[in-house]
Amino acid sequence: NEETTYIEQIPGFEKADPKRFVLRLKKCLYGMPHAPRAFKRKMDLVLSDMGFKRLVTDQCVCIKVDADTGDRIVVANYVDDGVIMTKNEAMREEYKAGLKKAFHKVKFFDNVDGILGVAVRQGVDDDGLRYVELNQHKAIVDVAKVAGVEGTRAVATPMGTDKLEKYEGPPVDGPGWQFSSVRGAT
Repeated sequence: NEETTYIEQIPGFEKADPKRFVLRLKKCLYGMPHAPRAFKRKMDLVLSDMGFKRLVTDQCVCIKVDADTGDRIVVANYVDDGVIMTKNEAMREEYKAGLKKAFHKVKFFDNVDGILGVAVRQGVDDDGLRYVELNQHKAIVDVAKVAGVEGTRAVATPMGTDKLEKYEGPPVDGPGWQFSSVRGAT
């Protein structure tokens, strides 16, 4: 289901009478409102052609399992950012080659410090096992700052109801922010 997009002719580059004719885009341009959706559709086709299966529980995560070795590669995408995880170097290189073939400009970083507000730390534990640690501390600090609650004490989650008190006073005027705008602060 491709969307058809038309734009006005650019002044100085008119091909015909600009009052009667517009241009149809052959492909979606970065920055247009529907560009992320168009890119996701294309990425889904590319991954499907490469043998990946999308998780039912998370539409941004795809997995491919090698039938011979049982090794797997996990790909998590969000618009045009993504993370790949696998211990199989051949699967990693095959994935990279497939993306390079499908898209003109692709950048790969072997080690990342973070993606989409999530800090990423890799290491080896005392038993020699490799691990990946993900945390959102910076995002939480940024949201607290925007909400004006920085410096308050932290509480573990899930928090027990024994720590809550029922408020029976008058309605409280908020600081003028909505949760969705604070969440977008990171």
